[in-house]
Amino acid sequence: MQLDTDTAILTTELGYMRPVASRDGLVRLDWQQAPFQPLTDNAIPNNHLDIACQAASEIADYLKGVRQDFTVPVDFAQFTTAMRAWYQVLLTVPYGHIWSYGELAKAWGNPKAARPAGQACRRNPIPIIIPCHRINTSAGGPNQYSGGSETTPTDAGNLSRKLWLQDMESHYR
Repeated sequence: MQLDTDTAILTTELGYMRPVASRDGLVRLDWQQAPFQPLTDNAIPNNHLDIACQAASEIADYLKGVRQDFTVPVDFAQFTTAMRAWYQVLLTVPYGHIWSYGELAKAWGNPKAARPAGQACRRNPIPIIIPCHRINTSAGGPNQYSGGSETTPTDAGNLSRKLWLQDMESHYR
């Protein structure tokens, strides 16, 4: 695992991760399987590199199994009220636990909103820190995950990353 503190890019066995931050906190986690292309000075996404580097460092510690909770601030201003509520509930899913979409919907306040719960997970711009990887189907399987690739959420690579995160958490729980 390697962290470039000039760009906040973290290189891991799960891919390349670049936290992007505003002055108020983390706004997204870019995560892909190929190295990021060099950016021009005016295209650098992190005006607040200190927050981005904090996020990358915390993710590195999490992936090593030495961190279970994140302290990096999240900038929720970009989200709608409903999405903010979904993400606040996702943040309550305990480390090493798996909830179903129905359980997430119930915690959100509407037990019949399993499908919107899935959509909230799919649209999560800050995977790992907002732990949508802890949500599976009611049958217990990981049917979708968008972390680490722009391919479809049912892509085998995405699903294997979700399972890797779940297995890692169960090991260190």
